[in-house]
Amino acid sequence: MPSTLALTFSCLWLIACAPNLEPPKPDAPVAPPPPPITKYRQPMEEHFTLDYRACETDDDCVYANNGCCNCANGGASIAVSRAKYREFRDRFICTGPCTEMGGNCFEGTVACEDKLCVFRQLRPD
Repeated sequence: MPSTLALTFSCLWLIACAPNLEPPKPDAPVAPPPPPITKYRQPMEEHFTLDYRACETDDDCVYANNGCCNCANGGASIAVSRAKYREFRDRFICTGPCTEMGGNCFEGTVACEDKLCVFRQLRPD
């Protein structure tokens, strides 16, 4: 018959060396993938452009086409943040030619007004 000391040592050894007997933990929940970014061919509605137009100074703003085509061909003139210009343009999927709709695109200026880049079209005299 084993001694109490030997029995105690054996039990401690089994506890220390036994495989983990805890039930397996469920996998951590996986976050769903982000929704796909909407790509546009036509100009974005103004409320969708706001994320790209934040500014502090006039130098933060640059001219951009809102849409695949220029303002004479179905697009629109807009001012966006210089830092967000590439991200803004990447929202458009531009395949195929622009239709020649005609029209006259006036020159304009870009400025930061109330922390938002704006394009002001110059009107001919």
